[in-house]
Amino acid sequence: MASNIPSYDQIAQQIGSRHFDKVLLTLFVREREANRGDEKEYDRMIEEIEVRVEYRHAILLELEKFGSYQIMNKPLHRLKLAQQEDLDEIAL
Repeated sequence: MASNIPSYDQIAQQIGSRHFDKVLLTLFVREREANRGDEKEYDRMIEEIEVRVEYRHAILLELEKFGSYQIMNKPLHRLKLAQQEDLDEIAL
């Protein structure tokens, strides 16, 4: 007899057991592995953003060494805004 939970029936059929504890354990193991994959992807994205922030920071330092010339103010401001957006994104 089929249960009211379709995912339970599907997993029970896949593992060949209708014991509740085995089906539940299989479900939790699959979810944990899926979350690990998501965590790895998230960590990779955060690392990329951190590298971008460091790179922009180095550029900002170099530009600031030249002084505050009128021609550099607009690009310098854009870089600072982009850097702040990346830092805000990491903070979430």
